[in-house]
Amino acid sequence: MRNYLLAENQLTSHQNDSYSVRGVSIRKFNIDNIKKFMKNYLFKSLTVICSLVLLMSTTSFLPYSLKAADPVCKIVETGIEYDDLATALAAVATNETIQLLDDITHTNNVVIDKIITFDVNGYTLYINVPTGHALNVGADGDVRLIDSQTDGKLNVNTSGTGNGVYVHDGGKAEISNAQKSDMSTTNNRAAYVTDAGSTLLVHGNVSGGFYALSAFQGATVIIEGYVSGGGAMTVSGTGTNVTVHGYSSGGGTGVFATDNAHVYIKGNVLGGGYGVYVASGAQVTVDGYIRAYDGGQVYIRFNDTNSDQMQPDFIPVSSKEGYFEYNDGISNVWVKKFNPPLNVAITYIYEGSTEYTDQNATNTLASLVSNGEIGMTLSAAPDQQPTKEGYDFLGWFTAPSGGLAWVFGSDGTVLSNTNGVSTSSLSLTLYARWELADVEEPTNEVEEEPTNNDESPKTGDHANVSTLLTLLALSLVTFKLAKKNNEFD
Repeated sequence: MRNYLLAENQLTSHQNDSYSVRGVSIRKFNIDNIKKFMKNYLFKSLTVICSLVLLMSTTSFLPYSLKAADPVCKIVETGIEYDDLATALAAVATNETIQLLDDITHTNNVVIDKIITFDVNGYTLYINVPTGHALNVGADGDVRLIDSQTDGKLNVNTSGTGNGVYVHDGGKAEISNAQKSDMSTTNNRAAYVTDAGSTLLVHGNVSGGFYALSAFQGATVIIEGYVSGGGAMTVSGTGTNVTVHGYSSGGGTGVFATDNAHVYIKGNVLGGGYGVYVASGAQVTVDGYIRAYDGGQVYIRFNDTNSDQMQPDFIPVSSKEGYFEYNDGISNVWVKKFNPPLNVAITYIYEGSTEYTDQNATNTLASLVSNGEIGMTLSAAPDQQPTKEGYDFLGWFTAPSGGLAWVFGSDGTVLSNTNGVSTSSLSLTLYARWELADVEEPTNEVEEEPTNNDESPKTGDHANVSTLLTLLALSLVTFKLAKKNNEFD
């Protein structure tokens, strides 16, 4: 209290809102001054805070998950989200997973040299570039695809020079679809796979390009959809294997295979000029049919021997069960079905040159039976079995004598033989085979009476003796009675 009174006594002057304490001027604060101060202070503070927030949101030292306004993907292992694929690809480590959070169209070339899994997560990642390889997977590269939802896709396309997907030097890639927009650029493909150990798995289709698919030098390719392009595919090299679950269609060639490559098409093969073109030990197997559809088309071209084989030119005995076989001694093609079906003219010879009419109109070479035998589909055997007096009908044979018996299936639709079809004309002649019937000749033998030298009575003789004795006794009685009557007369 004493100090307070002393301070009060030291006040030397008082003018308006100011006081002087020991020569120091002190301004008097009233309510209006306080309001004015707070107003200015708050305005400046808010301005500074907003500036700082704006500055912080654009700086790179903040965690990415705080500054990504609309993330399109994330790295699963780190949980960090990214608003573009390029930044995620630069950050992802080997054996990590990039998961899509939205549809992405990426217009830059992607090069993969590590193991990366893409979880499309129900979205579509579309790598669509104007030139170069859309997806380039080389040595140590491995692109794996999963979909933790449904209907997600990883599609690739290039419009200019380059390939949709390029896998080489032992790289591995798994995608949904590959496309090449420009079909006129030579030596550019929707999918190009080369070198031993390189593999490509496409869950959908490969389409476009001068050739849609090329596989070389020991590469392995599996296409679960179809292949379609200017030329469907070119496949070459020992150890190169291509499997297509759908069809293979090309404006020029359906399948082009050389140098011991193996191609397996589970669907049909369609080519404008050539259905299948093979050389140097290539082997092509087709579960469907082969068809070349332009004018002057060739069913199969064997380049080593410069021979063109058409649908009827299959060999009689196939080395692969269930297929028709074509070969030139160097390369092989096996096909399961014909389109259009081949009609076969069948003539039945009754005897000599006399023809026996088959009332069944449809005779079509269609598919094969077991053991490599050529098979045909017939509506049935001839309606009426031929007859010949004094002979038994043994069946239809492929030659007048010798030959093979033609076997009709139990249902009347399938028959088989090994050399009965003329492949040049697709005609077949069957000959009735006869065997002399067994006839029983009548016999004129006279039945001889049995001789019997035994004079002793036989069974039944006792009845005859008794009858005779009875008659004698009656005669004697009659005689005595007649004599007696005479005496009385």
